Amino acid sequence: TAIGLQSAHTLPDLSKGAKEAVRHRYDLECLAMDQAIEELVTAVREKHPDTVFVFLSDHGEEFWERGGMGHGVTLFQEQVRVPLIVVDGQTPGSVHEGMTSTMVILPWLAQRLGVPPLDSWNRDDHGAVFSETWGPWPSLGVHQSAVFSEGYSLIRNHGTNKSELFGLESDPEEWADVSVSNPARVLSMGKLLNAYLADSVASDSATVPLAPEEVEVLEAIGYGDSGH
Repeated sequence: TAIGLQSAHTLPDLSKGAKEAVRHRYDLECLAMDQAIEELVTAVREKHPDTVFVFLSDHGEEFWERGGMGHGVTLFQEQVRVPLIVVDGQTPGSVHEGMTSTMVILPWLAQRLGVPPLDSWNRDDHGAVFSETWGPWPSLGVHQSAVFSEGYSLIRNHGTNKSELFGLESDPEEWADVSVSNPARVLSMGKLLNAYLADSVASDSATVPLAPEEVEVLEAIGYGDSGH
């Protein structure tokens, strides 16, 4: 079942126990996926021991931290933090505590496999990590972008043209906006974000028409918006 995005205005009024049951079901889905991945890795390694596995996700999940459930509507930590696990059969297991981005995967794999990387992969983002969301469907009117750098996150709401700044070390759940007391950091991080957005492919120019049957498939798994 695809949960998709549920705003605070459309969610049923669930009890505390019901919300906990939803979280528990999500945990069980993660456990089932973990077990399936173990079977996959074991089976592939028997025939191809040099296989490189990369496991990641495209988004996190909110469970009422800010009144809603699902993903795609904000860029707070619960919706942007994802697993990134690399297994290559050669490197000893370790945990990287620093911030990184899924954008580093293609260049790393190219180097690991001895394949020349594309020029577009060689970005100099000054150690920053970026994210952007337009929401899961147009009728929500969502457009946010964010930059994460030097222990801070700057989240911009393009609908209101307002930016919020959070110190991730002292406020990891991003509740206290410190933009007023840190104007210089807002300015510097805003410049990084502007440069990133200017270098990104514009969403309108990347829009392509879909056949009715393609729209039907996407809506059946929780994506798209009927009539759009």
